[in-house]
Amino acid sequence: MKINRRDFLKIGGGAGVAVALGGGFWRWSQSPVLELTNPPGVEKWIPTVCGQCMGGCGVLARVIDGWAVNIVGNPLHPINRGTLCPKGIAGLQGLYDPDRIRSPLKRVGKRGEGKWKSITWDEALAGLTGSLQTLREKGEPERLALWAGRARGLIRSLWERFLEAFGSPNWIENQFDWEGAPIEGFYLTQGIQTTPAYDLENARYILSFGSNFLESYGSPVQALNAYGHFRRGRPDQRGKLVQIESRLSITGMKADEWIPAPPGSEGLVALGIAGMIIKEGLYNKDFISRHSFGFENWVDPQGKEHVGFKEFVLSTYGADVVSKQTGIAIDTLIRLAREFATNQPSLAIGYRDRPFHQMAVAILNGLVGNIDSPGGVLVPRTVPLQPFPPVVRDGMAEKGLRRERIDGRAGDGLSMEQPPYLFAKNVIGGKP
Repeated sequence: MKINRRDFLKIGGGAGVAVALGGGFWRWSQSPVLELTNPPGVEKWIPTVCGQCMGGCGVLARVIDGWAVNIVGNPLHPINRGTLCPKGIAGLQGLYDPDRIRSPLKRVGKRGEGKWKSITWDEALAGLTGSLQTLREKGEPERLALWAGRARGLIRSLWERFLEAFGSPNWIENQFDWEGAPIEGFYLTQGIQTTPAYDLENARYILSFGSNFLESYGSPVQALNAYGHFRRGRPDQRGKLVQIESRLSITGMKADEWIPAPPGSEGLVALGIAGMIIKEGLYNKDFISRHSFGFENWVDPQGKEHVGFKEFVLSTYGADVVSKQTGIAIDTLIRLAREFATNQPSLAIGYRDRPFHQMAVAILNGLVGNIDSPGGVLVPRTVPLQPFPPVVRDGMAEKGLRRERIDGRAGDGLSMEQPPYLFAKNVIGGKP
């Protein structure tokens, strides 16, 4: 008897159904329904902010009978708009990690032995306040040091006020990171000391100088949402991204164009592009005349003439000079300058490199007038909150604040500016 493929499949399918109906399927269908192991409890959704990174995404924590059971993005939060990254979603793993320290620990052995015991919060606070009181009684308030990684907003103000009232100048702040905003460049070009925001989603043309904002941005969820809108959120246009860097990063692979440049030459390329914009008269003349100083040559009150930015760039960073030092073709520099100046709003972004490079990238946004405008660099405003009353310093606090800090400085504020290794060196050496 000859059986073809179709007949074989029919026979096999029929046999399978017969076995299922006559055996395990029937017994499974008659099994009782499993009862719920966890009875329903009181459910709450608590809005809060994710602390897994400095992005500050809004989250909703689902809490049942006092236990957090789920984390989702808050659709009403302006940063993430309901979405979360994998790190934010996995926040419960950190909360319920078996190795998490769940109470204060007190050393019971010698330093370095690793012997600790759990104590209550009341015991910890009593020991802490006792040590602080001892420092004040000995007249040594400056021996108190506060080490903070990222302290900003209200908590930063409270810590600063506490140290000022106590009398210690030793605020140790170790939060410099190369993936942060180029705040030194913003301060030196715009005079602002707050972290500005890049309006990525409303830009038409982005010129990125080594900024890997698609892989390691300060607020990754916000950056990816903005990039999606930049690419496909506007039906009439698709934003163009040009990535200039020494390696082909993820951002470079996602860009419309990746232009390789030697490491550390991003600022040089930016000034080369700026020179071409000025040479062809493509800069925003109205913005430059109203919001800048030193663009043209100028004379100080003593009658001394100074070279302005325009003449300096044209004479020092010509396209031929930049092309020779970076390997980028002159035609490419000219094309980038024209594209950046004519596709408005355009945006130049960079990373926290040396101040010279930060300033060079920031200058491009000023040349085309995209400062504090949609699709450009947005300057945050200070929330008009009622200020705290002045800190009352007693005599002990005044003396402590004038004494030498642990980084060797004296009498010039709380924040540490020296490298962190000086802290360890001075502590081991008994200074101050």
